[in-house]
Amino acid sequence: MAIEETKTVTTHKRGSKAAKHTENTQTADVKSVKSVSSEKVSKAETTSKKAKSSSRGGGRGNRAGDASGSVRGGSRGNGSGSSKGSKSTKNVKAAKNTKNENTRNSRGSKNSSAASSSTGNRRNSRPAPQTTAPQQDDVLIAPPKYRKGSMRIVPLGGLGEIGRNMNVVEYNGHLLLIDCGVLFPEEEQPGVDLILPDFHYIKDRLDKVEALVLTHGHEDHIGCVPYLLKLRPDIPLIGSKLTLAFVEAKCKEHRINPRLVEVKGRDKLKVGPFNLEFVNVTHSIPDALAVFVQTPAGSLIDTGDIKA
Repeated sequence: MAIEETKTVTTHKRGSKAAKHTENTQTADVKSVKSVSSEKVSKAETTSKKAKSSSRGGGRGNRAGDASGSVRGGSRGNGSGSSKGSKSTKNVKAAKNTKNENTRNSRGSKNSSAASSSTGNRRNSRPAPQTTAPQQDDVLIAPPKYRKGSMRIVPLGGLGEIGRNMNVVEYNGHLLLIDCGVLFPEEEQPGVDLILPDFHYIKDRLDKVEALVLTHGHEDHIGCVPYLLKLRPDIPLIGSKLTLAFVEAKCKEHRINPRLVEVKGRDKLKVGPFNLEFVNVTHSIPDALAVFVQTPAGSLIDTGDIKA
């Protein structure tokens, strides 16, 4: 329209009224074109703002779609641009939903694989059940090396059991034995008559034994005396009158003549580095004694068996 009016202006003479009227008409038409184009620009800007706000909620993909739709709407018309922008927005949203579903599926598969692997590891890490019980020798721990000037107490039997009571008190290489009994077998031990204490700890040092103290005359405290005296017959036996009488009769059965040292309550006796003091105690057998042992490293009391 503007081009046609320009051609008309060139056909009139300068300064004529027709030329002036044509120039005014051209100016009005230009103004109308400018207003129309400004309206289109403002509508395009409004559409682009809306597209930007919608793209912020939908993601980067929606921004690209809305922007392209708004630009196309500004150039070709508002209707076509907005429709294409909305279509692109829907396509981007659908693509994003598909990606989210794929991400969720991949996370679910990872979690399931991790759970299965952890379950497999747990199953593999479970210890295999023991088919046989561990031997007693495997759980025993050797005592530490003796430190000079200290007192060591070693039970050779009677610890955690009823029977074969025997304790060793050691000081600077000197040994004092307290009780030497037997343990009677159980029903599941056929063919066994007696169970003796383990002499292995003192077998190579029997010459260092100062004496054997007997607290009372029960078999679980004196029954193994003849078997110890077979290893060294001259070990002094210290005890009450009744206790030594029982031991002497046992030793005669094994053709052994023991060295007997009779004591009673409140008696004191020194044997090597050990100072002994005897105390009367009540038990189911008469003439039972407890012994109080003193050494430079410390003191202890062995009560034997007591029944109030």
